[in-house]
Amino acid sequence: YEKALRSLTADGYKRALVRLAAEGFIDDCERRNEGTGQRRAPTKIWLKAFSQQFTDASFSADEEPVLTKQFCHGIAKNLLNDNCDYCLNVLRGSTATTLQDWTRLNLMGRAEVDQAWKARGSGYANTVSREGWRGFFEHLAEARRDLVNSWKLNPNRPEAAAKMIEVVMGEKDPHGESERLWFDRSIAAQFDFHEAYSNLMWAYRPRWYGSLKALMSFGQQCAATNRFDTSVPLNLLYAARSLGQEIEDKPKVFRNPTIATELSHLFAEYESQKPLPFPRAYLYGLHAYTVYQAGDFTRAYELLRDIGFEIDPELMSEMDPAVAPVTFLEEVAARGGPAAQSTEAGDRALRDGKVEAAAVSYEEALQACGNEPHAMHYLKSKLASMRFQRELGSGRWVSLNPALAEGLTGWSTVLGAWRIDADGSLIG
Repeated sequence: YEKALRSLTADGYKRALVRLAAEGFIDDCERRNEGTGQRRAPTKIWLKAFSQQFTDASFSADEEPVLTKQFCHGIAKNLLNDNCDYCLNVLRGSTATTLQDWTRLNLMGRAEVDQAWKARGSGYANTVSREGWRGFFEHLAEARRDLVNSWKLNPNRPEAAAKMIEVVMGEKDPHGESERLWFDRSIAAQFDFHEAYSNLMWAYRPRWYGSLKALMSFGQQCAATNRFDTSVPLNLLYAARSLGQEIEDKPKVFRNPTIATELSHLFAEYESQKPLPFPRAYLYGLHAYTVYQAGDFTRAYELLRDIGFEIDPELMSEMDPAVAPVTFLEEVAARGGPAAQSTEAGDRALRDGKVEAAAVSYEEALQACGNEPHAMHYLKSKLASMRFQRELGSGRWVSLNPALAEGLTGWSTVLGAWRIDADGSLIG
C-alpha cells in the first residue's frame, strides 16, 4: 500500500484512487495493530484527496452511488467520522458542488451525525453536559434536513434512509417517525443493504428503548426471509452477538440450545447454496468462529481443516479484538484436533495447579497432534510459559528476551510485527 500510494500520488492519477490507496494503507495498519505513527502521513494524503476528488472528475454522475456506498462502512466511514469537521467544510464548500445534490446531501448528513456524537460524547446519558446535549440535537437537526432531502431527491438509493435510522434513534422529537419506517424505506431500495440492518439492530438494543426480545426477534425475522443468496439471514448471528454483548456473556448466548440450533440451521442453509453467496474461506471461517464461541472445538476444527486453517481477511474485522486470530486458530487446532484429549487434560491439570501433570499431558499432546503447526505452537507456548513461571519462582535472574531456538513461542503479539533475527535479536 505504501508503494502504491507513493506511485499514485506522484503519477497524476485521479484523486479518488489516491484516497482509496490511503484508506488501504491505514486499514492495513489497523489490521496489523500497528502504532498510530505510521497512519499520520497517509491520513494527511487522504484529507487532501478527499477534497480534490470532487474537482478532478473522479466520479461521473453514474458513479456517484459508488462514492456514497464507500462511506457507509469500513475504513472510509471511520475516516469520515474522525475528520467530520474537515469533511463537512469541504462538502458545504464550492469544491463539492460538482456532485449531484442527493449525493452531496447524503455525505453532509452523515458528517452531521458524526458531529452530533462528537458533541455529545460516548458516555451514558447522565454524563452528558447541557452543552453536549444542545450540540447533539442541533447537529441531528442538520442531519435530518440533509438526509431527508437526499432521500426525497433519490428514494431509489438506500443510504440516506439507512442513516436516518440513527437520527430518529437519537432525536428527542422524532417527528412521529420510527426507526422501522426508515429501515423499510432503505430496504425497499436495496433489500440486502447491510447498514440498514445493523442500524436497526443497534436501535433495538435495550439502551435505545429496545429490548433483548426485540433484538433476537429481528434476527429471527431476517433468517425467516430465507434469502440465503444474500447476507440478510446472517443478521440472526449478528443479533446473537449483540445479545451476548448486552448481557456481557457471549458463551452463554451461543450455548443456548435454541439459538445454537437456529445458527446450525442457518449455516447449513448457506453452505448448501450453489454457488456459495460468500467466499468459502469466509463462510466456513465464520461458522468455525461461531461454534468456537459456543465451546465446540471439534466442529470448529473440522471447519477450519476444510479451509486449510486460513482466515479470510474480511472475517478478522468481525472477530473479538480481545482474541487474536492466531489464538483462535491455535486453540481450535489443539483442543479440537487429534490432540484434543491430552490438551484438555493438560489445561485441566494446569487450572488445578498440577504443573507437572500438565507438562506430561502437553508433551503427550505434542506427540498426538501430527505436527499440525497451530496445535504445536499452542502446546509449546503452554510448556514455555510453565518453564518461565518456574524460573521466576526460583528467585534467579530470568531473561525476557525470547530464545533463538524457540522463536516467539510463549509470547503473543499485541502490536506490530515481531521476529527473532539470525543473531538472536528481537526485531519489531
